[in-house]
Amino acid sequence: MLGLAASALTLQVLQWIGKRVEVQVLALVALILVTVGAALILKLSVLLALLAYGGSCAILDRNHSLAAPDSA
Repeated sequence: MLGLAASALTLQVLQWIGKRVEVQVLALVALILVTVGAALILKLSVLLALLAYGGSCAILDRNHSLAAPDSA
């Protein structure tokens, strides 16, 4: 549930930010750290929370809010 809630929050924030890759990377790192902190405070598995977070972000991103960085 924590991963699902964090991914829903992430997708809302990314829609608000737009497709600016630099800002999205910063937002993703911040939200990942918040998810890890919440898992530690709630005494949940950090690994499972992050696995659910990543999977939910991939599945729920129907508007393609998450910009892929250029692979140069």
